Amino acid sequence: MIKAIIFDFDGVILKSNHIKTKAFKDLYQDQKKNVLMDIIKFHKINAGISRVKKIEYFQKKILKKNYTQNEIHIKSKQFSNLVLDKVVNSKFIPGSKRFITNNYNKKLLFISSGTPQAELEVICKRKNISQYFKGIYGSPLKKKDHVINIMKKWKLNNKEILFVGDAMIDLQVSLECKLYFLAIGNNLRKSINHNNFILNDLKDINEIIRKIEK
Repeated sequence: MIKAIIFDFDGVILKSNHIKTKAFKDLYQDQKKNVLMDIIKFHKINAGISRVKKIEYFQKKILKKNYTQNEIHIKSKQFSNLVLDKVVNSKFIPGSKRFITNNYNKKLLFISSGTPQAELEVICKRKNISQYFKGIYGSPLKKKDHVINIMKKWKLNNKEILFVGDAMIDLQVSLECKLYFLAIGNNLRKSINHNNFILNDLKDINEIIRKIEK
């Protein structure tokens, strides 16, 4: 019996992945084309990881420059300024809002995202969905910590939780915590096995839940 569903945010609840990609392009637009390509490649491969960790990697491994935490903070703030309003104005993934509003009183719903906690809360409030979730979790805590905290607080076991994500980190956390996993989109198609599920969007998520609960 699935008692709780943990949703990633960008690409799972909102159509906002492209906004984050564009923001990194704008943030590093002064770099050479090959450097910018490496930055965007790392960002896409590591979707779901906090932007602070990404920016630290860019500075150290790609740009090969020393940096201070204040410089990282400034870059992160610039990134937030580039994305916040655009994410708020982005559309819901088909089926996501309907499922959330129809099921928040039947299942325990949570968000687990790499977006900074305060920013994530602002976005959810402005999208008028905060009230549907028992917990909204962002960075700097890692997604595995989100899951562990949810399981402890709500006294859930791994077979009572479905994680819905679109990034490798989502799948990895689900495997490590032995949760049911539903992949949204095509990013993880080659990594999904017979124990997991995949859909293009959330219009048929109830069908997946019924399969699990048989």
